[in-house]
Amino acid sequence: MLNQSTSFAPQVKQGYHECEILGKGPEAAESELQWQACEKNRGHKKFIPIKEFASKHMPQELRDQQTFDTFKTIANLTVRLRVRYTSENRPNDDPISQYRSTDYLRTGSGLITAVDAGQGTCNHCFECNSYGGQKFWWVYLRTARHVAYDNREAKATKVDLFCDDDISVRDGSMKSLQGVDLEMFNAEDDFCVMRCVVHDESLAKQIQNYTHAANLGMNFKMTYFPMWGRSEFLNHFVVLVISHPHGKPKMVTVGKMKRIEVKPSEEKDNAYILESYGPVFFEYATPTCPGCSGAPLIQLCRPIPIVIRNGDMRSTTSRPICADGWVHSGTSTPGRDATCKLCLWPQRCSNQVNYSCVVNNFDPHWKLVK
Repeated sequence: MLNQSTSFAPQVKQGYHECEILGKGPEAAESELQWQACEKNRGHKKFIPIKEFASKHMPQELRDQQTFDTFKTIANLTVRLRVRYTSENRPNDDPISQYRSTDYLRTGSGLITAVDAGQGTCNHCFECNSYGGQKFWWVYLRTARHVAYDNREAKATKVDLFCDDDISVRDGSMKSLQGVDLEMFNAEDDFCVMRCVVHDESLAKQIQNYTHAANLGMNFKMTYFPMWGRSEFLNHFVVLVISHPHGKPKMVTVGKMKRIEVKPSEEKDNAYILESYGPVFFEYATPTCPGCSGAPLIQLCRPIPIVIRNGDMRSTTSRPICADGWVHSGTSTPGRDATCKLCLWPQRCSNQVNYSCVVNNFDPHWKLVK
């Protein structure tokens, strides 16, 4: 039974972002209260706990073991972010600016993409600064930039791995990493890469094994989005979101692709492959809730017999599973025509439409954080 007298954060206008804003009361109690009070997805009937997700939830044509194993590996790399500070550097038009300089807890989701051995001993976390440096590894994850705006917010972030059910929190199978800084970000496209530290060598190797296994299923370069974005191909796409809605344990939702738009690069307007294109924009009708900001998008594609001419060569491509660069950026505001603040595309808004970040692996606009 929740204590109704607990002090909760004032109601935030969620706007375009889908962070969950909690207050100063017990975290688990507040998360459960928000889950129960949610009006966007009442009852959360389409949210499948990761421990219950099975191949039967995948499209009929994509229930092979390799595709499912790759999906599960990506799920193992999906994390919950708990950010305990809102930077005073957020601008006035930022959707979370009302919380500047406060320590209200904010939750989001993210995806670990790489692990590297650190050089020397760690001096990046409070523990090592207080008691002496330890051997360490860098862990890199991507999320929406509105989840973690700058280095101050990154330092105030706990990253939870393997938070797959309520038991994992109690029995120690959930592991937490300390955020350190933003390695890079794209402010316009609402995307960032955060660095975290881990001192446990066995955990670092476990994460590294997952990243290597996931890359086997994700590194497909020949992706012809200009053609796949055509309306006759959209019904071949299924979009899965792996996330921590309302800060709860990991869940999966499944939905349909609504639109794919590729912005041609200024350099190669007539090119055909993704590497020669600018940002890619997705609209998808996959259920999400506050707490899903930054969650990885898994695009499943039923086999399509696409043949493309390139001089005297012909090639056919299919992409059964992809998770290489897109994260959940937010939802639209219902009932008005507007240009989405996060996605920069004019669109008739609907509360059933979600947006991805406008970003891909070949975006030329990365900004290194100084």
